Amino acid sequence: MKIFPLSGTFTDTSFNNNQGLVPGQTYVYFIRALNEKGVTDSNSVPVVIPPDTCSVVAAPAPFALSAAAMCYPGDSLLPAGPAVRLSWTNSVGAAQYDVYRNGVRVQGDLPASNTTFVDTRDIRSGVTYFYVVKAKNTVGAAESNAYAITPSTECSSPGSITLSGSASCGSSSPRIDLTWTASPSTAEYQVYRNGVLRAGSLAPTTTTFSDSLALVPGQTYSYLVRGVNAFGTTLSNPMPIVVSPDCTSQGQSASAADLSVTGTFETAKIEQNSLIALTMTVTNRGPGIARDSLVTIPCPMGAAFRSVVSTSGYAASGESLGATSTLRIPLGTIEPGGSIRITASLFAFAAPGSTLTTTVTAGSGAPDPTPLNNSVLASASVTSMGYISALEDRLRRLKSLLLQPLPTIYGSDWQKVVQNLVASMTPYEELYWTAYQKSELARFQLGSADRFFRAGDYANAERYADFAFNSHDLATKLFSQAIDAYNNKLSKIETAFRAIQSAAYQSLCVGLEVTSGTVGKVACEIATSAIEYGVDRATLGGDQATRDLLLKLAVKAFLENPTYGFSTASEMLAQSPNVFALVARITSDPQFQQYFLKLTAGVVTEQVSRAFLKALQDTDSRPSVQPQSSVGEQQIHNTTLTVPLDYESVKNPKGTSSESVFWPEINSTGVVNAASYLGGGVSPGEIVAVFGEDIGPEQLVPLTIAEDGAIAKSLAGVRLLFDGVPAPLLYVSKTQIGAVVPYAVASRDSTEVQVEYLGVKSVPVEVSVVPANPGIFSLDMSGRGRGAILNQDGSVNSEANPSDKGSVVSIYATGEGQTDPWGVDGQIAADRPPKPLLPVSLTIGGVPTEILYVGGAPTLVAGVLQINVRVPSNAPSGPSIPVVLTIGEASSQEQITMAIR
Repeated sequence: MKIFPLSGTFTDTSFNNNQGLVPGQTYVYFIRALNEKGVTDSNSVPVVIPPDTCSVVAAPAPFALSAAAMCYPGDSLLPAGPAVRLSWTNSVGAAQYDVYRNGVRVQGDLPASNTTFVDTRDIRSGVTYFYVVKAKNTVGAAESNAYAITPSTECSSPGSITLSGSASCGSSSPRIDLTWTASPSTAEYQVYRNGVLRAGSLAPTTTTFSDSLALVPGQTYSYLVRGVNAFGTTLSNPMPIVVSPDCTSQGQSASAADLSVTGTFETAKIEQNSLIALTMTVTNRGPGIARDSLVTIPCPMGAAFRSVVSTSGYAASGESLGATSTLRIPLGTIEPGGSIRITASLFAFAAPGSTLTTTVTAGSGAPDPTPLNNSVLASASVTSMGYISALEDRLRRLKSLLLQPLPTIYGSDWQKVVQNLVASMTPYEELYWTAYQKSELARFQLGSADRFFRAGDYANAERYADFAFNSHDLATKLFSQAIDAYNNKLSKIETAFRAIQSAAYQSLCVGLEVTSGTVGKVACEIATSAIEYGVDRATLGGDQATRDLLLKLAVKAFLENPTYGFSTASEMLAQSPNVFALVARITSDPQFQQYFLKLTAGVVTEQVSRAFLKALQDTDSRPSVQPQSSVGEQQIHNTTLTVPLDYESVKNPKGTSSESVFWPEINSTGVVNAASYLGGGVSPGEIVAVFGEDIGPEQLVPLTIAEDGAIAKSLAGVRLLFDGVPAPLLYVSKTQIGAVVPYAVASRDSTEVQVEYLGVKSVPVEVSVVPANPGIFSLDMSGRGRGAILNQDGSVNSEANPSDKGSVVSIYATGEGQTDPWGVDGQIAADRPPKPLLPVSLTIGGVPTEILYVGGAPTLVAGVLQINVRVPSNAPSGPSIPVVLTIGEASSQEQITMAIR
């Protein structure tokens, strides 16, 4: 026993022991108290040191990397194409792995259980790639060996196929034999007869096929062979083949019958201890009568027959059936082209998770010319009892729930003020519109779940039922938020309105009756009074828009006073370019000065209301419609700026027809860098390309310059929104939009991107926000090949016009992130071009360059980056030298090149 003396005073009541302890050992402790009279021991306490929590973590151990070229077959996210498959040995102690290609990280934070990675990003045949994998944990890191690989596999459609064939008369039936040349890179072959698939999934080593199915002597049959792989298909030459009429005497009798059978369970899944139907159809495909036809059905293990009924009149039930029976059902005579349907009812008692299988066989009293189609395998899986009925009940309850439309937001008299005085869509309307879209999506998903259920695909039915419930739940939450936002907006605007009336009448107006105030004084006093009441914090924020709204409300209150005449006021409204000019004209005219100083609430007449609201609408700032847009398009755009607040109106907005309502949709991976066409998030000020469906007009419409000199943010009825902030638009079309990401995203980790076309918004797509996402523009706008690079003399760099070493070149890119000064959306770079906040470097042929200038490109929109560098003297020479731009920790695409001599 080792005794630790307690150091310190006699008042100590705690002690820490962290020396000499071994994980997994048990230690017993007690406290001994001492004084001049003696000692006293406490009770003993055993303490076990855990064996696995106190071990020392070491840096990852060394490991080995290998790679192999492959053809990626493609999936729902990535297209088929060349790829490199990496594999490495496990690094002991590693927590995560990072994969680097040519010094750039292409995949990070792979879990320690991963020892493989398939790189599909822009892999090209004949190009050498250098890979390194880094293992890391909290202590340190270890790198694998570097592995160089040059893929040589061409991932393309199958090669050409030459087909030949001949007909013969077999001993029992006519036969056609086909032979074709092997097609390189084919995954499987398919044989077509008269345009109908005759045989599929033939092995890539197969080059022959024999066909004897229901061939008629004297008939001509046309064959094609199709080669298939993940990258496309290749068809052979067509091969017409005539079956000799002489085959009637040598082979198949003209009166021969040819039976075929199909058989399936009524559903792919069944419940334990439930009945299931096995349905079969026997057809005579031959020219002759099938006599003494018979169907044989072995009972599946885990089931028992209950009854059998056929259209031939045979029926069996009760004691003649059972769990070990093999049913033999006589069908009698089947005429040529005729068929008989048989339904067998079985009781399934097999355990959940098992599969019922049986092979149904059909035959007749005469030899069958094509026996291959005389049997069929039927199978079904077993689920737990009550699963299907519970799923059906859930779908029924979901249907009842989703059939109820979203309630209408019923507003007070202030709703009219909100909708007419704020031209753009308000927050509660956006929430309501998104809720409606989610509600519609839930109905669509429920319909899919119902179709899967009826088809017996219960797994997908349950999956889509989950989707529908989640969409409906989100719609309900969004609707609740819309109600809260709506009520909050009405409350604040009503408070603001009352505050203006009270302040203007009680404190300002009375004083101004004696001293007729100037225009500036009246406008200033009204706005100041309202702001003092806290109105600047109402909905629109404490900016100029708030003051405009408050002044409009004040003038509206004055004009609504029924005591005074409105004819002159209406005329002045029609002539007024803005609300401040209106206030000026009214307050400078003695006839109206006393009216203005006696602001009171009143009931407005319809005539005056229309005149006033028209004047306000004419002066409001709203998204512009370009001159080349049609009149009809302008009308649709204007009438759908404010989304209606009831279910029917949302389905078909007022002023539009069902044919004119678009439902724009952004592709799930459709927001990419406009220079590299790669995803990976967006950065502030990045020029992006957005791909989708119905996101703009049929024909491409280029950018326009707004009145403030910036790139317009509305083009041909299109707006691109990042968290509701409109982006400057470079061009718009039906399937693609070019835009500049607003700098406001800099404060977020992610942003929701929406397209608004003709007043209809797409479902938001969430995209991550990154500090920088550099991409270098290419000359052909493909994202690869010759870069957008100018030589020192201003000419375009090309193979025929290379740059000299030591000369200065200008390179154009985007995705630099936030700038100094702070980026302004859509602004054209002028006297003081913005410069990136993050560090910038650039290599040519892997050699670092001297950067002479980096910043906004003069005369171009904010977001286009110009980098002037000196071509290194030790840079390699050649027509295609790679250029890579790095901003912060992010690098541009690797496929941009320039020519150097």
